[in-house]
Amino acid sequence: MYWQKFFYELVKFQKKINKNQSKGRDCRNFQRLLIRSPSIQFLIIGNLLARAPNFNCIENTIYFYIVDQQWILVLSSLISSESVFLTGQKNYYIYAHLYKIFAKKKIVDPQYIMITIFDNFLSQKNKLWILSNLLLERKYFLSRIPYFRKQNIYKKNLKTIVQHLCIKDFSSLIQETFGVEYNNIIIRIFSHKFYNNQILYDFASTRGLNIQFNKIYPYSSIFFLGWFFDGKIVNIRSHQKEFQKFLKKYQISTYPLDQIIFELNKKIHHWRNFYNEPNLSKIMNDYFFWRIWFWLKKRHKKKGSKWLYEKYWNQSTSRKWVLSSNNEYLILLRK
Repeated sequence: MYWQKFFYELVKFQKKINKNQSKGRDCRNFQRLLIRSPSIQFLIIGNLLARAPNFNCIENTIYFYIVDQQWILVLSSLISSESVFLTGQKNYYIYAHLYKIFAKKKIVDPQYIMITIFDNFLSQKNKLWILSNLLLERKYFLSRIPYFRKQNIYKKNLKTIVQHLCIKDFSSLIQETFGVEYNNIIIRIFSHKFYNNQILYDFASTRGLNIQFNKIYPYSSIFFLGWFFDGKIVNIRSHQKEFQKFLKKYQISTYPLDQIIFELNKKIHHWRNFYNEPNLSKIMNDYFFWRIWFWLKKRHKKKGSKWLYEKYWNQSTSRKWVLSSNNEYLILLRK
C-alpha cells in the first residue's frame, strides 16, 4: 500500500516537472521537492533492496546512490513523450513500436525515413550545453563529476538520460515528424524529403557530438535490426518459408521425429522471443499444425488420419493439439 502511494507521488512530481519546463521557478521548485521528498528516498531504497537484498555498502556510498537515482528521476522528467526510447526494452516491445512506424503510418502521407546515429554524448560541449540550457542544479553535477568517473554503473545511467535529453532537443529541431530511438539510432519519418542537412551538422557541432551515420530512404519496404517491414499486418512470411525448408530437409530422411521436434523447438523459441503477440501467435500456430500434418501424411503415405493422431497427437487435450514423440513436445507461440 505504502509503495504504491510513494510511486504515485513520484509520478505526480515528474508530470509537474515536465509540464512546467517553460516556467523556470516552478520547474526548479518541483525538482527540489522531488529531491527532498522522503517518500521518493524510501522508494529508491526499496527498489535497491528488492534487486540486491544482501547489498552491503558503506554509508556514504548508499547516500550517493540515493542522490544519483533522485537526479536521474528528475532528468527523466524533462524528457518529452514525443520520442519513444526503446533501448533496453524486450524484443517484442521493440518490434511493436517499429511496426507502428514502418507499417501503420503515424503521420499523414509518410514519404521518407531518415536514420541517424550520434556518438560522444558525454563530451564537454554537451555537458556545458545541458547545464546552460536546462533547469538543473549545477552544484550537483559539478560536485559529482569525479565520482561518476569512478562509478561506471552510475555513469552509465546518467549517460542514458543525457542521450535522451539530446534526442529530445534534436527532435524539437525537426517539426512534424514521428520517431523512435534505439541504441543511439534515431529514426524520423517525413511527409516530404528533408534537404536541410545543415541542421544536423550544426546540432552536432554545438553539442560536441559525432555523426556516425545519416541517410534518408524512401518510405517503402525496409530491413531494420533484422526485421523486414513492408506495411502488412503480419510479418512472418520469411519464417514460413524457413519452416517449409526445414520440413523439406527431413522429408525423406530417417531422422526420428523426437529429434526433429527438438531442432524445430529451437527455431520456434527464437521466433517466440520476437513475435510473441496474440494475432501473430494464432497465425503461426495454425501454420505449424497444418504444415506438420501434411508433412507427416507424406511421410506415412499408407497410414490414415486416425493412426497419425493416435501416434503423434496422443497428448492432445480438448483445447489444444500437442505434437509429441518420446517425451519431446512441440512448443507453441504463446497467446
